[in-house]
Amino acid sequence: MSGDVPPRRHSRNRVTPDGTARLRSVPAALAELSYRSSAQALVQQEAALNELRSRTGTLLAANAVTASFLGAAALKGGRLDGPAGLAVVCFALSLGAALFILLPRTGLRFSISGPVLYKTLYEYRDDAEEIHRRTAYWLEEFWSSNQATIDGLYPWFTVAAVALAVELVPWAVNLAGIVYPWPIIHPRRHRHRRHLRVLGIRKRAGATPGADPHEALRCSGRRLGASALGAPRAA
Repeated sequence: MSGDVPPRRHSRNRVTPDGTARLRSVPAALAELSYRSSAQALVQQEAALNELRSRTGTLLAANAVTASFLGAAALKGGRLDGPAGLAVVCFALSLGAALFILLPRTGLRFSISGPVLYKTLYEYRDDAEEIHRRTAYWLEEFWSSNQATIDGLYPWFTVAAVALAVELVPWAVNLAGIVYPWPIIHPRRHRHRRHLRVLGIRKRAGATPGADPHEALRCSGRRLGASALGAPRAA
């Protein structure tokens, strides 16, 4: 523990009835109140750190579930396209930020060693006010040192949460493209299917391989329209 404790402050001189001046020290109740306040602040700080790590664990579990279900379904085809690649990057970023928060920190102190406290304050054993005052300053020093470390963890939690939210969008878009292949999501797959559709229409329309595909489409459309009206289909 650091020995940089400010000296005891005294109030203004008070004149006694016999005419002598005497220093009046800060009441012992105020020193005890300061000690209790510092101890309570340290307890609340430890609780805040535990809550942050608990939320980070929940975030890590949600990230794993998202990658397991949506990622596995989106990558079932074995191809890593643009949305899937973005989702993998966000998954790695969220995972790394969460693990950084959950790593143990050796510099955090939330209590004072009993034997050390006894040996350090033994000379003030008859002065409860001074014991409370010095202990309050030491606890405040611990709180300030811990808070600098804890404040650095909150931006990493924000990164992990935002990366998880961004990760959901590419997985959902990729999965939607598998269920319903939109041209915007899978342009190459859409062009391939459209080419196969045109070839099938050509074959049904009896068009030659060198014929215009648009003419085959128009011919097939006229035949479908005539069939819907009940007209006999031309041979």
